[in-house]
Amino acid sequence: MPPNLEHLALAIDRDQSAIEIYGVSLWLFATAVAYVAVLLPVPLGWAVALAIPVAGIAMQIPLTVIGGILIPLWTAVTGVKLENLQKLESVATMTLMVIASSYFAVARSPVRYIGWFFFAVFLLNAAAWLIMAALRTRVEEMERQCGL
Repeated sequence: MPPNLEHLALAIDRDQSAIEIYGVSLWLFATAVAYVAVLLPVPLGWAVALAIPVAGIAMQIPLTVIGGILIPLWTAVTGVKLENLQKLESVATMTLMVIASSYFAVARSPVRYIGWFFFAVFLLNAAAWLIMAALRTRVEEMERQCGL
């Protein structure tokens, strides 16, 4: 690192930082809580209180099915051991959230705003990815200049 930059802490990383990971997790969890709360046949206050643990459990089901059933089955059938399960589970989670948001975005209740908000954030993230993909060479050059 150049001597005049010792006082800087740069967070240039191709992967998300901890705050981004927790932010996305909270966003997905809050969205799932809203969707579950709408489906429960109880008053709204009780529905939200009940939806918190139900949504937490429901969001773990795809991870358990993929990691505990599908991946071992895939390995047994093909003999190929998958290494990067995090990416597969992330894609599965986002796919299920897109499907759920598609359903709730056309609902005739206020939950549709949460569905559309999901798509707005999703599209903004896609746009940011496209921008970073276009700038990847320049970012890598700047990382090398900073000694990263």
